This record gives sequence, structure tokens and C-alpha cells, in this order.
Amino acid sequence: MNFEIKKILVPVDFSETANNALEVALAMADRHKAEIHLLHVVQAGIFLNPPGMHGFIPGIEQTLLKDANENIKKHKTTILKKHALLLHTYVEIGSVAMSISKYVHNNKIDIVVMGTHGASGWSEFFLGSNAMAAIKECACPVLTVPPSFKKRTFDSILYPIRNVEGVMGKYDYVKPIIEKNEASIYLLGLAHVGEDYEAGLLGNQLKAVREAIQHNNKYIDYETHQCENIAAKVLEVAHRRKDDIMIINATLDKAWYKFFSGSYTQQIVNHSKIPVLSVKPSLSPRLIKEREQFLVTEAQHYFPLTMQTI
Repeated sequence: MNFEIKKILVPVDFSETANNALEVALAMADRHKAEIHLLHVVQAGIFLNPPGMHGFIPGIEQTLLKDANENIKKHKTTILKKHALLLHTYVEIGSVAMSISKYVHNNKIDIVVMGTHGASGWSEFFLGSNAMAAIKECACPVLTVPPSFKKRTFDSILYPIRNVEGVMGKYDYVKPIIEKNEASIYLLGLAHVGEDYEAGLLGNQLKAVREAIQHNNKYIDYETHQCENIAAKVLEVAHRRKDDIMIINATLDKAWYKFFSGSYTQQIVNHSKIPVLSVKPSLSPRLIKEREQFLVTEAQHYFPLTMQTI
């Protein structure tokens, strides 16, 4: 797979958080010689029934669209004064996540870069944030940028490795970021406490990833942990090391028939202080082979007698 970053979609709502993510995306566009797509979504229904009022407010959609188009044109003018790049803008009314997903598909977007305000409580539990919804819906990788992140380069990359499919495949997506930033990469092997089988796989996984990475060895290092909460450990290591970006699998957990959009992805995206690149597996030859190996290994471990009989 030869993944390149040539089309970057940046959803904007004109907030400080969104503008910060836009600055990160613009720096990426300059390094990768990529074009920028700005998308603003007027969320349907939010302003249509204010407290104490019922029914539709005449003309509200056109007013909101007019204001949004004026704001996004100002954004475009300001950006083009500082950056020599191809810039597209689009405004529509709809659901944020679905509009992003549709735009990604229709315009063959390579990566989405968006700000995240974080979430907690019931909102976190139900994956209520736009960032989490976009990760779930989009076919391409999504880079979420917290408002506290002010760097514009990615010099140090954290690469968590756990017992899920897509561990090696996600390197295809981070490779151009490594190359354009001349970044170091740090491998973090993770298994649950008491899962000796899972821990035993880490050595093989680390070795396989290291072999797959065509990168100067002096820029690669690693550590391994067994822990109760893998997401919490990832966040702890990222904070301790002061990395600039991490890449995670929004993929399948050990119950391989279920889409993994739960606690691991949630906790990291909502609480990370550094940008998080979330990658879902695609049916590339590398992943097809990896998926076959993953399922066979899991079956041999959890159903050894059945496998022997077969």
C-alpha cells in the first residue's frame, strides 16, 4: 500500500479549537504538498426550536447558511495570504459526522484533521462527540487535535501495539508522516494483566512491526507493559514521554465480530493531550493476510480441541 497525504479535510466551526486543528492541517499541507478542504456543517435542528418556541423559524436555514459562507470565505482569504496551496470550501446543513463521511467519499479525501473538545460522563459513554462519530463513520484516517497542542510538527510518534488486527497495517498510514517530519517512532507493547497468552504475543508483534518499518533503527525504541487499563497506560506513557502524535487502531477487539468503537478509542481520543491518528482496517493485501493470521491464532487459543479435531 502506498498511502499519500494529498487531500486533507478540515471540518471547521470557527471556534478556537477548530482553528488550532486547522493550523496543524495547514502545516501538514505545506510539508506534504497537499490541498486543503474546509467543511462547515450547520447542524440541522439545533437552532430550529429555541426554548419556549415551537415549530420551524422561517428563513433560519438561509440565514445560517449565509453567515457560514461569509465566515468560511474570510477563512479562505486569510489562509491564502499565508499559504500557497489549493483550497476548497463547502458549507451544508446536516449531521456533522455524516456530512464529513459523505464529503470524504465524494472527494477521495486521504485524511481528516479536526479539533476535539473532549468528552466526559454520559457524553463519553455514548460516543457523543463529533470527533468520535467521525472516526466511526469515515473510511479514511482521522487525526484529532486537542486544543492544548500548539506544535506544528510531529517529531516523536507513539505507536501502541496490542492484540488486535491492523497493528502492522497502520504503519502504512503513519509512514508519510514519519518521512516528512524525520520523526522518531516509539513502539509501546501492551497486554492485560493476567493474560499470559496475550503477553506472549507481544514479542512476536514487536518483532514483526520492527521488520516492517523501513526506517533507521536509531530512531526506533520500545517498551512493554501488562496493565489493567490499556488506554490509561497509553495516555500515561504519552504524557511522560511528551510525544507529538500517536497512532491507534479503531478496529476489532478480541471479540472479533464486533466493531471496536468502545472504551479504548473513546478514552484516548477524549483525554489525549496530543493529536491522535485513528485508523480503521481496510481490505489491503497486508491486512487480509494479517486478519487471517489473527483469526486463526485466536481460534487456536480459545478453541484448541475443536481445531485439533478439524
